[in-house]
This record gives sequence, C-alpha cells and structure tokens, in this order.
Amino acid sequence: MKLKFPTIAKTATYGLMHVTISFFVSWFVTYSLTHDVRASFVTALGISILEPSIQIVGYYFHEKAWIKWGKNHPSQAAPEWNVSGCAHHHHHDGHHHGHDHHHKH
Repeated sequence: MKLKFPTIAKTATYGLMHVTISFFVSWFVTYSLTHDVRASFVTALGISILEPSIQIVGYYFHEKAWIKWGKNHPSQAAPEWNVSGCAHHHHHDGHHHGHDHHHKH
C-alpha cells in the first residue's frame, strides 16, 4: 500500500481551514461571554489549536478507512464519471457494465 500525497495535502489544507474557522468562532463566543479581549483571544487560540489538531488525525484515518472500505465493497462504491457525464459501474467481477443513461446514435 503506497501513501498518496493528495490525501496528505487534502488533510493539511482541511486542517488549516478548520483551525482558522475554529479560532474565529471560539473568539466570538468567548468574547461574547466575557467581554475580555485578551482572555477570549487566549482561550480561542487554545481551543482552535487543540480541537482541530485532534480532528485532523481523526479525519486522516476516516479518509483512509473510507478509501479502503470503498475498494473492498465495489457494489457500494460511488460510480466513476467520465467527461460525457456517464457513470461507469464496476461490479464484483471488475468489468464495466454500461452507462447510467443511454445516448441516441
């Protein structure tokens, strides 16, 4: 099994977004309750680092499990879409079995 860079990159960018959103939401909520800029900033910083850091690790393993589960159960996997908008389903035998819709010839 090889580790794929896009999964790591996706995890990192998701983590950065999550930390940023978490910080501003936490700061807004804590400031609304305390009206203390410094204390709410420090609290929000702590929350925004701790909570998303745990979420990043969880997300990474969730993504890997989702990928693995989809490969082990092809009948439950999402169809692969091609540029014409047709979905190709790969069944248990691994062969292509047509389109979701038919084109007029």
